Order: sequence, then C-alpha cells, then structure tokens
Amino acid sequence: MKLIALFAALLAVAAAPQELPKPGKEHEALKVFEGDWTFTGKFFMDPAQPPMEMNGTETSKMVLGGFYLNSDVKSTFMGGPFEGRWTLTYSVFKKKYQASWIDSVMPHVFTSEGDVDATGKIFNLHGEGFDPATGKATKERWVMEVKDADNHQMTFYSPGPDGKERKTGEIVYKRKK
Repeated sequence: MKLIALFAALLAVAAAPQELPKPGKEHEALKVFEGDWTFTGKFFMDPAQPPMEMNGTETSKMVLGGFYLNSDVKSTFMGGPFEGRWTLTYSVFKKKYQASWIDSVMPHVFTSEGDVDATGKIFNLHGEGFDPATGKATKERWVMEVKDADNHQMTFYSPGPDGKERKTGEIVYKRKK
C-alpha cells in the first residue's frame, strides 16, 4: 500500500505544471544590440594589401521568448550581394555567451563562446573560423564593444603567419534614426 501511495505522489508531482525558464540578466544584456543599424566594415584578408571594405544594414531583435538575439545582415562584399545571419545567446548550462554566424559567401557555420567584462559592455568570444589566406581553419576572437546606446563595434582577431594574434577585421555600427 505504501508503494502505491508513493507512486501516486510521484505521478502528482510529475503531472504538476512546471514553470518555464525565463530570460535572465545575461539575456537582457543583449537587448542593447536590438534595432536597425547601418555599418561600415574593413577586413584585412592579406596584411600586405589594403583592407576590403563593405557597408550595409543589420536588423537585430530578441526572439524565441527573449533568449536569443537574431540579426539579419544585408550588404555587398567582393563585388556581389552579401547576406548573413547572426545569433547570440547566453547558455545557462555552460555559463557562457554563445554565437553562430552563417552567410551567403562561406558554406560553414562559425561558432564562438565567451564572456562579457565587468562593465557589461565588452563581449569577448572565442571560436574557430576560416583563414582566407591559407584556406584552413583557424582560431578567432570576436570582440563586441558597446560604445553607447547608438554605437557599437565588432573587431575580429586571429593568428598571423608568425602565430601572434592580429586584427583581421572591424565593423562599426550606428543605430538608424
């Protein structure tokens, strides 16, 4: 009889509605990137050559219950149309920010993860990217810095031929008014 009572109690607990997770302060921190943006970018594909430049627009919004920042990018790059998708979230399991990037030029999902500094304004993400000079995978660091409510910058770094980290690109964002 005790076993039946225990089983009934376990079923009652299992059937009780569970409270769903809610976005935390780490997800709220991503809202600074929401909105419509214009950007200019410079990419240093070959350190001996001038940077490749681009400009475009980005629309970013919190999606899927407020857990993810999703961004759609439209631009031209290397003489043709360019589109990209960026997703950023905070993993409650890993206690890290995680990002993914896909675009219309490279058939590869770029992923990274990292932290934000004590000011909450500098996100430092580490991942594996693609070195256009060698055609091989390489470690990358992506730094997103909030300048103010209407301006932020993303800077990319990867190892150079000497193994030392070098700046490989930067994108400067301005909020559309």
